[in-house]
Amino acid sequence: MTAPIGYLSGHNSGLYTKSETALSTFDSEAAVSFCIPDNFVEGVTEFSALSNEDSIQDIAIIGRPVVDHVIGQGSAQEFTFSMVMDFDSATAVALRDDKRASDRGFVVAFDNTTGDVVADSATFCMFNGKITNTSVTGGSADGVVTLEVTVRRSTDIFWVDKVLVP
Repeated sequence: MTAPIGYLSGHNSGLYTKSETALSTFDSEAAVSFCIPDNFVEGVTEFSALSNEDSIQDIAIIGRPVVDHVIGQGSAQEFTFSMVMDFDSATAVALRDDKRASDRGFVVAFDNTTGDVVADSATFCMFNGKITNTSVTGGSADGVVTLEVTVRRSTDIFWVDKVLVP
């Protein structure tokens, strides 16, 4: 999305993943090498919030007027996305038929382009997770068949900002 100078301009996003290929490093080099057309998920219409969440432990100390707080263990949230189900797309079919046996890497690239090629400058969100649920729905008035995918994250989210892509 573009806008005239001085007005808010949004970014486009692209989702990338590959079966049985978990990310081992979470840096700009890994993001750039993972965001290739073969790993691009075509037709994503929406995805859930990208967030990390830590638990808070209350520590009550006798004689203190207020309870202290300590950050506890983190919790990897689920990540869900919806996409147009293209039965001729190897990526869509692989997501639908995922065996739920191993983690896979996911990278969301935010930039000012569209399509499966990342721009010269992008911000990446990276994490690993296991697909726990897929469902195909259809029959809406527009006739579009949708694939809904739920991913149980196994790592925190790692952000890599404004990377110059070679």
